[in-house]
Amino acid sequence: MKKSLILFGVFLVVLLLIYFISIPTMKMEVPMKGKVPRPFPKKEEQLPTLAPPDLSKVIDDEIKKLSQPAPPDLSKVIDDEIKKLSSGLILFNPPQEMKVGVKERVEARITKTITEDLSKGLKGRGLPQIEEIKVNTLMGVRLNGDKVNFDIKALSHEEQIVTGDGFTQWDWDVTPLKSGIQRLLLSVTIRIKIPNYYGEERKDYPVFERPIKVKVNPIYSLKNFIKSYWQWIVSTIIGSGIIGWIIKRILKKRRKGKRKKVI
Repeated sequence: MKKSLILFGVFLVVLLLIYFISIPTMKMEVPMKGKVPRPFPKKEEQLPTLAPPDLSKVIDDEIKKLSQPAPPDLSKVIDDEIKKLSSGLILFNPPQEMKVGVKERVEARITKTITEDLSKGLKGRGLPQIEEIKVNTLMGVRLNGDKVNFDIKALSHEEQIVTGDGFTQWDWDVTPLKSGIQRLLLSVTIRIKIPNYYGEERKDYPVFERPIKVKVNPIYSLKNFIKSYWQWIVSTIIGSGIIGWIIKRILKKRRKGKRKKVI
């Protein structure tokens, strides 16, 4: 009886094991804290794939770009605009000879009227030199020279308006600082409006260069030397004992004069 019970129990355990083994195992997904499972997109929500570009259209677009005219050369545009301007005259009157330390008036005049008498009423003693140039409404004139050789003070604005009547004048006071053959340079600039461009452009004319013979001025040179080196001169005189010797000579003469009066 005991033996049959044991066999029955073993048989029951085997049946239970077979039952549990036959049941399929299932994985349970536990969602992470704070995150919502993302659903798979539906077929109708997926983005359509882009079709490849039409190669013939791309080629046509590139050919159109190549066929477009290139932008004009700015320097050529400026030259063309200058050619359209009317001709005028410029006067420049630097003296052929100057003297170190002596101030001279130098003038320049520009006119749009070729028949204008530009030399009338000039203050500078230099011989007027007149040349033909292209003239626009706004012109710039500048006088230059080596700073070691000249002290140049402008008396008018560099850029001025040139009207249709009369002339426009520029003035400078020029003082030579060094003797020898020196040079004064007159620079002329013209302002031009460029079509189809923003703003304006400037065009410089070739420089008007004039040689100036500057003569020596001993008095000015001596004054300038004393002005520049007076401290050295004074210290040299004091250090050499010349002042003491002069004072002694003056006192000695005074004593002799007093003795003669007493006798």
